[in-house]
Amino acid sequence: SGADLIISGAGLPMRLPELTEGSNIKIAPIVSSLKAAKVILQRWDKRYSRSADLIVIEGPKAGGHLGFHADEAENLEHIDEEVKAIIEYKKTYEEKYKKVGKKLIWKSEKDSGIYDGSNKAAAMASGDYLLFGTDPYVDDTVIGYIVNSLKKYNVDYVYGGMYFQREGKIIRCWSGKPGNWRFGWMAATPTLAMKRSVWEKHGPLDVHYISASDYKFQLNIFRDRTLKSKSLKRYLVMYYAGGTSNGGWKGKWLSIRECQKILKDCHVKFGWFTNLCKTATAVCAYIFASRKLVGEERR
Repeated sequence: SGADLIISGAGLPMRLPELTEGSNIKIAPIVSSLKAAKVILQRWDKRYSRSADLIVIEGPKAGGHLGFHADEAENLEHIDEEVKAIIEYKKTYEEKYKKVGKKLIWKSEKDSGIYDGSNKAAAMASGDYLLFGTDPYVDDTVIGYIVNSLKKYNVDYVYGGMYFQREGKIIRCWSGKPGNWRFGWMAATPTLAMKRSVWEKHGPLDVHYISASDYKFQLNIFRDRTLKSKSLKRYLVMYYAGGTSNGGWKGKWLSIRECQKILKDCHVKFGWFTNLCKTATAVCAYIFASRKLVGEERR
């Protein structure tokens, strides 16, 4: 379908091999502990007779929602030991699948944050399309639906709806409907998929920002009138709230300040108004969310 590699995180991608069965697409889980690596690799080996093509190991400073405690972010010695343990454990499967002619790639290295990691993932891929698949899709049909939509509508990028959930309750719904970026609208980044040419023109993500580099990337593609886009108007992603930009008021305030700087750097007139609208839209979305359980919202 045009993809070379799928990197899946924010949850255990236990059924990921099903999505790529019969294709040459490589698959890689994102893990932050030896326990997670064991659960995933054992399940893939037992049920699908395959292993990961590579593993992405993230630590407590990678951002997102990895389940680390605050003190673990300050003491990184145990992380080095955890990485060594994961690398040692994967050798079991590396040797096993090497015997049947399958070559595995294992990569663990320091980076300068979540956007640097995304850039490295994009650099590894060589397919026709790129997806910001950082969170679980709502069902097994989403990836195929996204790729087919890019082809069907002959557009440069697509985006859709996203559920925000915390502890099993929906705290915000991102409809995926198109809007005007000047009034604070933006697409849900985990639903964004594009032709490689879009990334080559407007990427990579700016690693100088901690929580809003994806907003800068979106501003650039929104304002590029040579690009065609399509709203899929369907919920695509189940987002686990608690990331760098929405994990608390401190994170939200950082995101607001970074968005203001981005608007200024991009020479957007009345950028303060755009940022105000963006903030107000997010606040209203949280206030009026249904708070239904995940299963109830999707029925």
